[in-house]
Amino acid sequence: MTPPVPWYVANLAASERIVLDHLRLTPLQVVLQTTSEWKGPAIKAMLLRSGLGYHLRAQECLTGAAACEGCLRTSQCWYATAFDSAGNVASRSDALLHHGDARVSHPYYLATAPLFERELAAGSFLPCLLTVFGQPDPLLSKILSALKSAGRSARWGGGFRICRYASALTPDSSTTIQRQPQIGLVGAMPRWKPNPTASLNAVRLRFLSPLRLRIAGTVEREPAFPEIVRALLRRIHILAGLYSRVKLEQGWAQSLVDLARTAQVVHSQWTFVGETRRSGRQHRSIPIDGVLGELTVAGDLSRLWPFLDAGQWTGVGASTSHGLGCFILELP
Repeated sequence: MTPPVPWYVANLAASERIVLDHLRLTPLQVVLQTTSEWKGPAIKAMLLRSGLGYHLRAQECLTGAAACEGCLRTSQCWYATAFDSAGNVASRSDALLHHGDARVSHPYYLATAPLFERELAAGSFLPCLLTVFGQPDPLLSKILSALKSAGRSARWGGGFRICRYASALTPDSSTTIQRQPQIGLVGAMPRWKPNPTASLNAVRLRFLSPLRLRIAGTVEREPAFPEIVRALLRRIHILAGLYSRVKLEQGWAQSLVDLARTAQVVHSQWTFVGETRRSGRQHRSIPIDGVLGELTVAGDLSRLWPFLDAGQWTGVGASTSHGLGCFILELP
């Protein structure tokens, strides 16, 4: 007997189902523990990303060249896959989906809560979200190994260790949590599927890291729900097409954006957060500000639900590569 189609799928257009079918997300909860005093920016993911990039390159680079430009190993290098724009990786260049713009999404998302304390005492715990897009192996193992090396070096704010990791989809399951993990043996982690709920007439988006939503070059200080949805669907479109190598119908998301415009804003509260990051390539500080807060909306949100659910693991807005745009859904 064919199982019944879940309501959140039955309500979707065919093009929307195709996108969800090709959206391959493997989200993990990675818990770090500091082994010394740890100093860094309020948005800890920026510092972790720097350490991850340095040590992943050290693991992968066979040439010892100072820069990756012109390297003949680019398409086989996991550092290039994770940190170079996918448009520069020859094996995936045909997957660009937005008018030749090479600044496409990287194959992972690493985020932490802001934790505005810029100093953490030894023994502090720092939970992180790590989502890998597309086929998780062996990139996931390589990322975890590079993070382990970054913590052991104590060069990125201080020392830390990975004390456990688990599927973020079942964070309390003793069968998925790995304590003092052997990084080389990650094992199978479940892939995301839409989380069904009995009904959805209202939802709250609570941002754990700043939302950097740029419209006409300006960061929105009071972002509107339709613009958040538009940015999220654009990111989902890119991720599904790029990392599943499928050509998606252009304009499939417009009716969902129109649906978001019909939702009623019940409550919104935003606080502007000014941050900068140091660019090693450009040798200067770059603004990376955004807003923290929450937004509660009500209305017929059934078709939007699976995409909002996915957004908890992908992030939304600009600078997601630095851990911005992380949110969770709450049913008010």
